[in-house]
Amino acid sequence: MGACVGTALLAAAPGMLDTLWRWQGPVALLMAGAIGGVWGVTLAFPDPCADPAVPIVTREGLQHYLAARDPSEGLPAGHGQIRLPAGVFLKTLRLTSDNPPNVVATGMVWLHYPPDFPPDLNRGFVLPDAESATIQEVFHRQDARGEVLEYHFQAILRQNFDRTVKYPFDQALIRLSLWPRDFDGRVSLVPDMDAYHVLNPGSLPGVDKDLLLPGWNKERAYFGYREPDENTNFGAPERPSAERTPELSYQLVLTRRFLDPFVSALLPVIVVSCLLFALLFAGSKDPSKRLATGFKPMDILLSSATLLFPVIYAEINLRGRISSSSLLYLEYFYLVMYAVILLVAANTLSFALGRNALVRLGDNALVKLLYWPVVLGAFLIISLVFLY
Repeated sequence: MGACVGTALLAAAPGMLDTLWRWQGPVALLMAGAIGGVWGVTLAFPDPCADPAVPIVTREGLQHYLAARDPSEGLPAGHGQIRLPAGVFLKTLRLTSDNPPNVVATGMVWLHYPPDFPPDLNRGFVLPDAESATIQEVFHRQDARGEVLEYHFQAILRQNFDRTVKYPFDQALIRLSLWPRDFDGRVSLVPDMDAYHVLNPGSLPGVDKDLLLPGWNKERAYFGYREPDENTNFGAPERPSAERTPELSYQLVLTRRFLDPFVSALLPVIVVSCLLFALLFAGSKDPSKRLATGFKPMDILLSSATLLFPVIYAEINLRGRISSSSLLYLEYFYLVMYAVILLVAANTLSFALGRNALVRLGDNALVKLLYWPVVLGAFLIISLVFLY
């Protein structure tokens, strides 16, 4: 039925093919521009990371948070909550080659102790999310608020990169959780807001301006409070309100740079799709065109099969670099290319045998005209579904 309709249309309008050829380029450019627009909007306005911590970005916000929740509620009589101002300065960050990657972080942490800090309480802090950590006290001094202890730390942090499914438009949340060494619930940590000249998260307070992280851009940094979800008192029955003491953490949000994934993962898709169209376009039964292109169906079949390998290699390389239990956004582009390669091979056989009326129309013109709208349309639909 489709062949009859196509034949009727061509018979009724001999110039229709010329009109369609003139429109194919603009339609393809419009779809490619739409895909680029989706990418541009996603890069400019990425989805925020799922952060369970309550962000603390101003002194007023800190006071409001502390006033809204009384951390001393439920403590035994005679106990009072001691709030220690704590500051963080990240000196270096490095993502390991593990899959998923670990984060190797170094920097400084300081704590302010009041003059009347009980001598029976432990001083210092721990990094509960660290796989391994080295913490060394490097300096202490007296000031108007009491005693300041400064520590240098190096830690390997296990992080959950839960946005990788949108690679390369994903973000990473680096979290440095801080616990006081005192475990009876009497000590809590609060951000040392006075230690930073600017508290705007976009100005990256607490991050070394020379910190380099290849492949990533530093987006924002801030302190936050997270309700601990440990269902244990850690063997300390006298610690009834431990679960009510909020956990102070320092967050650094990273956005992935687009250029490297574009070259390594997207460029092979673009090149292979262009080569497939060239192979499809070269197919002709016109003697003069066959003489110019040397068209042979078997050569196109072999070339289509050869183009499978760079697509497969690019996908394997992508899966080796990015760990995810689900298919990534870019992997659907590879699935489209697998389907296109098979369809081009099938079309070549059908065109060579000449048994399908659709491929005989205009020297396989309908398939050639539909190639770019179908391929780019599939890419556009995938982008809209995944990124929005």
